[in-house]
Amino acid sequence: MTGGDARFLEFYERYRRGAQCEWYRRRCASYERAHRQSVSLTALVLFLSSVASTLSAWKPDVAVGGGYALAWPVVATVLAAAGTALAAHRALYGFQQNAGIYRDAEHALAAASADSPDGCDGCADAPVRTPAEYVARVEQVFQREQGQWGQLVAQVRGASGGTREATPAPRPIPSASD
Repeated sequence: MTGGDARFLEFYERYRRGAQCEWYRRRCASYERAHRQSVSLTALVLFLSSVASTLSAWKPDVAVGGGYALAWPVVATVLAAAGTALAAHRALYGFQQNAGIYRDAEHALAAASADSPDGCDGCADAPVRTPAEYVARVEQVFQREQGQWGQLVAQVRGASGGTREATPAPRPIPSASD
C-alpha cells in the first residue's frame, strides 16, 4: 500500500467510519435509555392508577381524606389514560426498533473495519483488500442502514393503516400543433 493510500485510509477511518460508528453508538444508547425510561414511567403511572382504583372502591366513610372519596375514580381514570398515552408514545417512536437499527449498523461497521487493508498487516489468512474495496464495503453498510429506515417507515405506515397514494406522473404539456 502506498503512502497516499495509507493516509487516505487513516483519514477515512477516523473521520468517516470511526465518527459514524461513534454516532451510531451514542444514538443507540440514547434510544435504549429512552425506552427504559418510558417503560418505567408507564409502569409507575399504571401502578398509581391501580392504587387510585383500589381507593375508589372503599366506602366513603372509610376512605382516606373523607371528602376526597369521589375524586379517586377520577384520578384512577386520568392515570389509566396517561399510562395508555405513554405506551402509545413509546410504540409510536419505536425506541427499540431505532436502537436496533443503530446497533446493527455499528456492528456491521466494526466487522467492516476488520477487513481494512491495514487491519492485519502480515496476517496470512487475511483477505487482501484494496482501499477502494474497503471504502465500498463501509459505504454499503451506510446504504443498508438507510434502507432499514425505509422499511421501518413502511412497517409503521402499514401498522397504522395509512397508505399513501403515489403521485401521478405529470402529463406533458400539449403543443400548439396538437
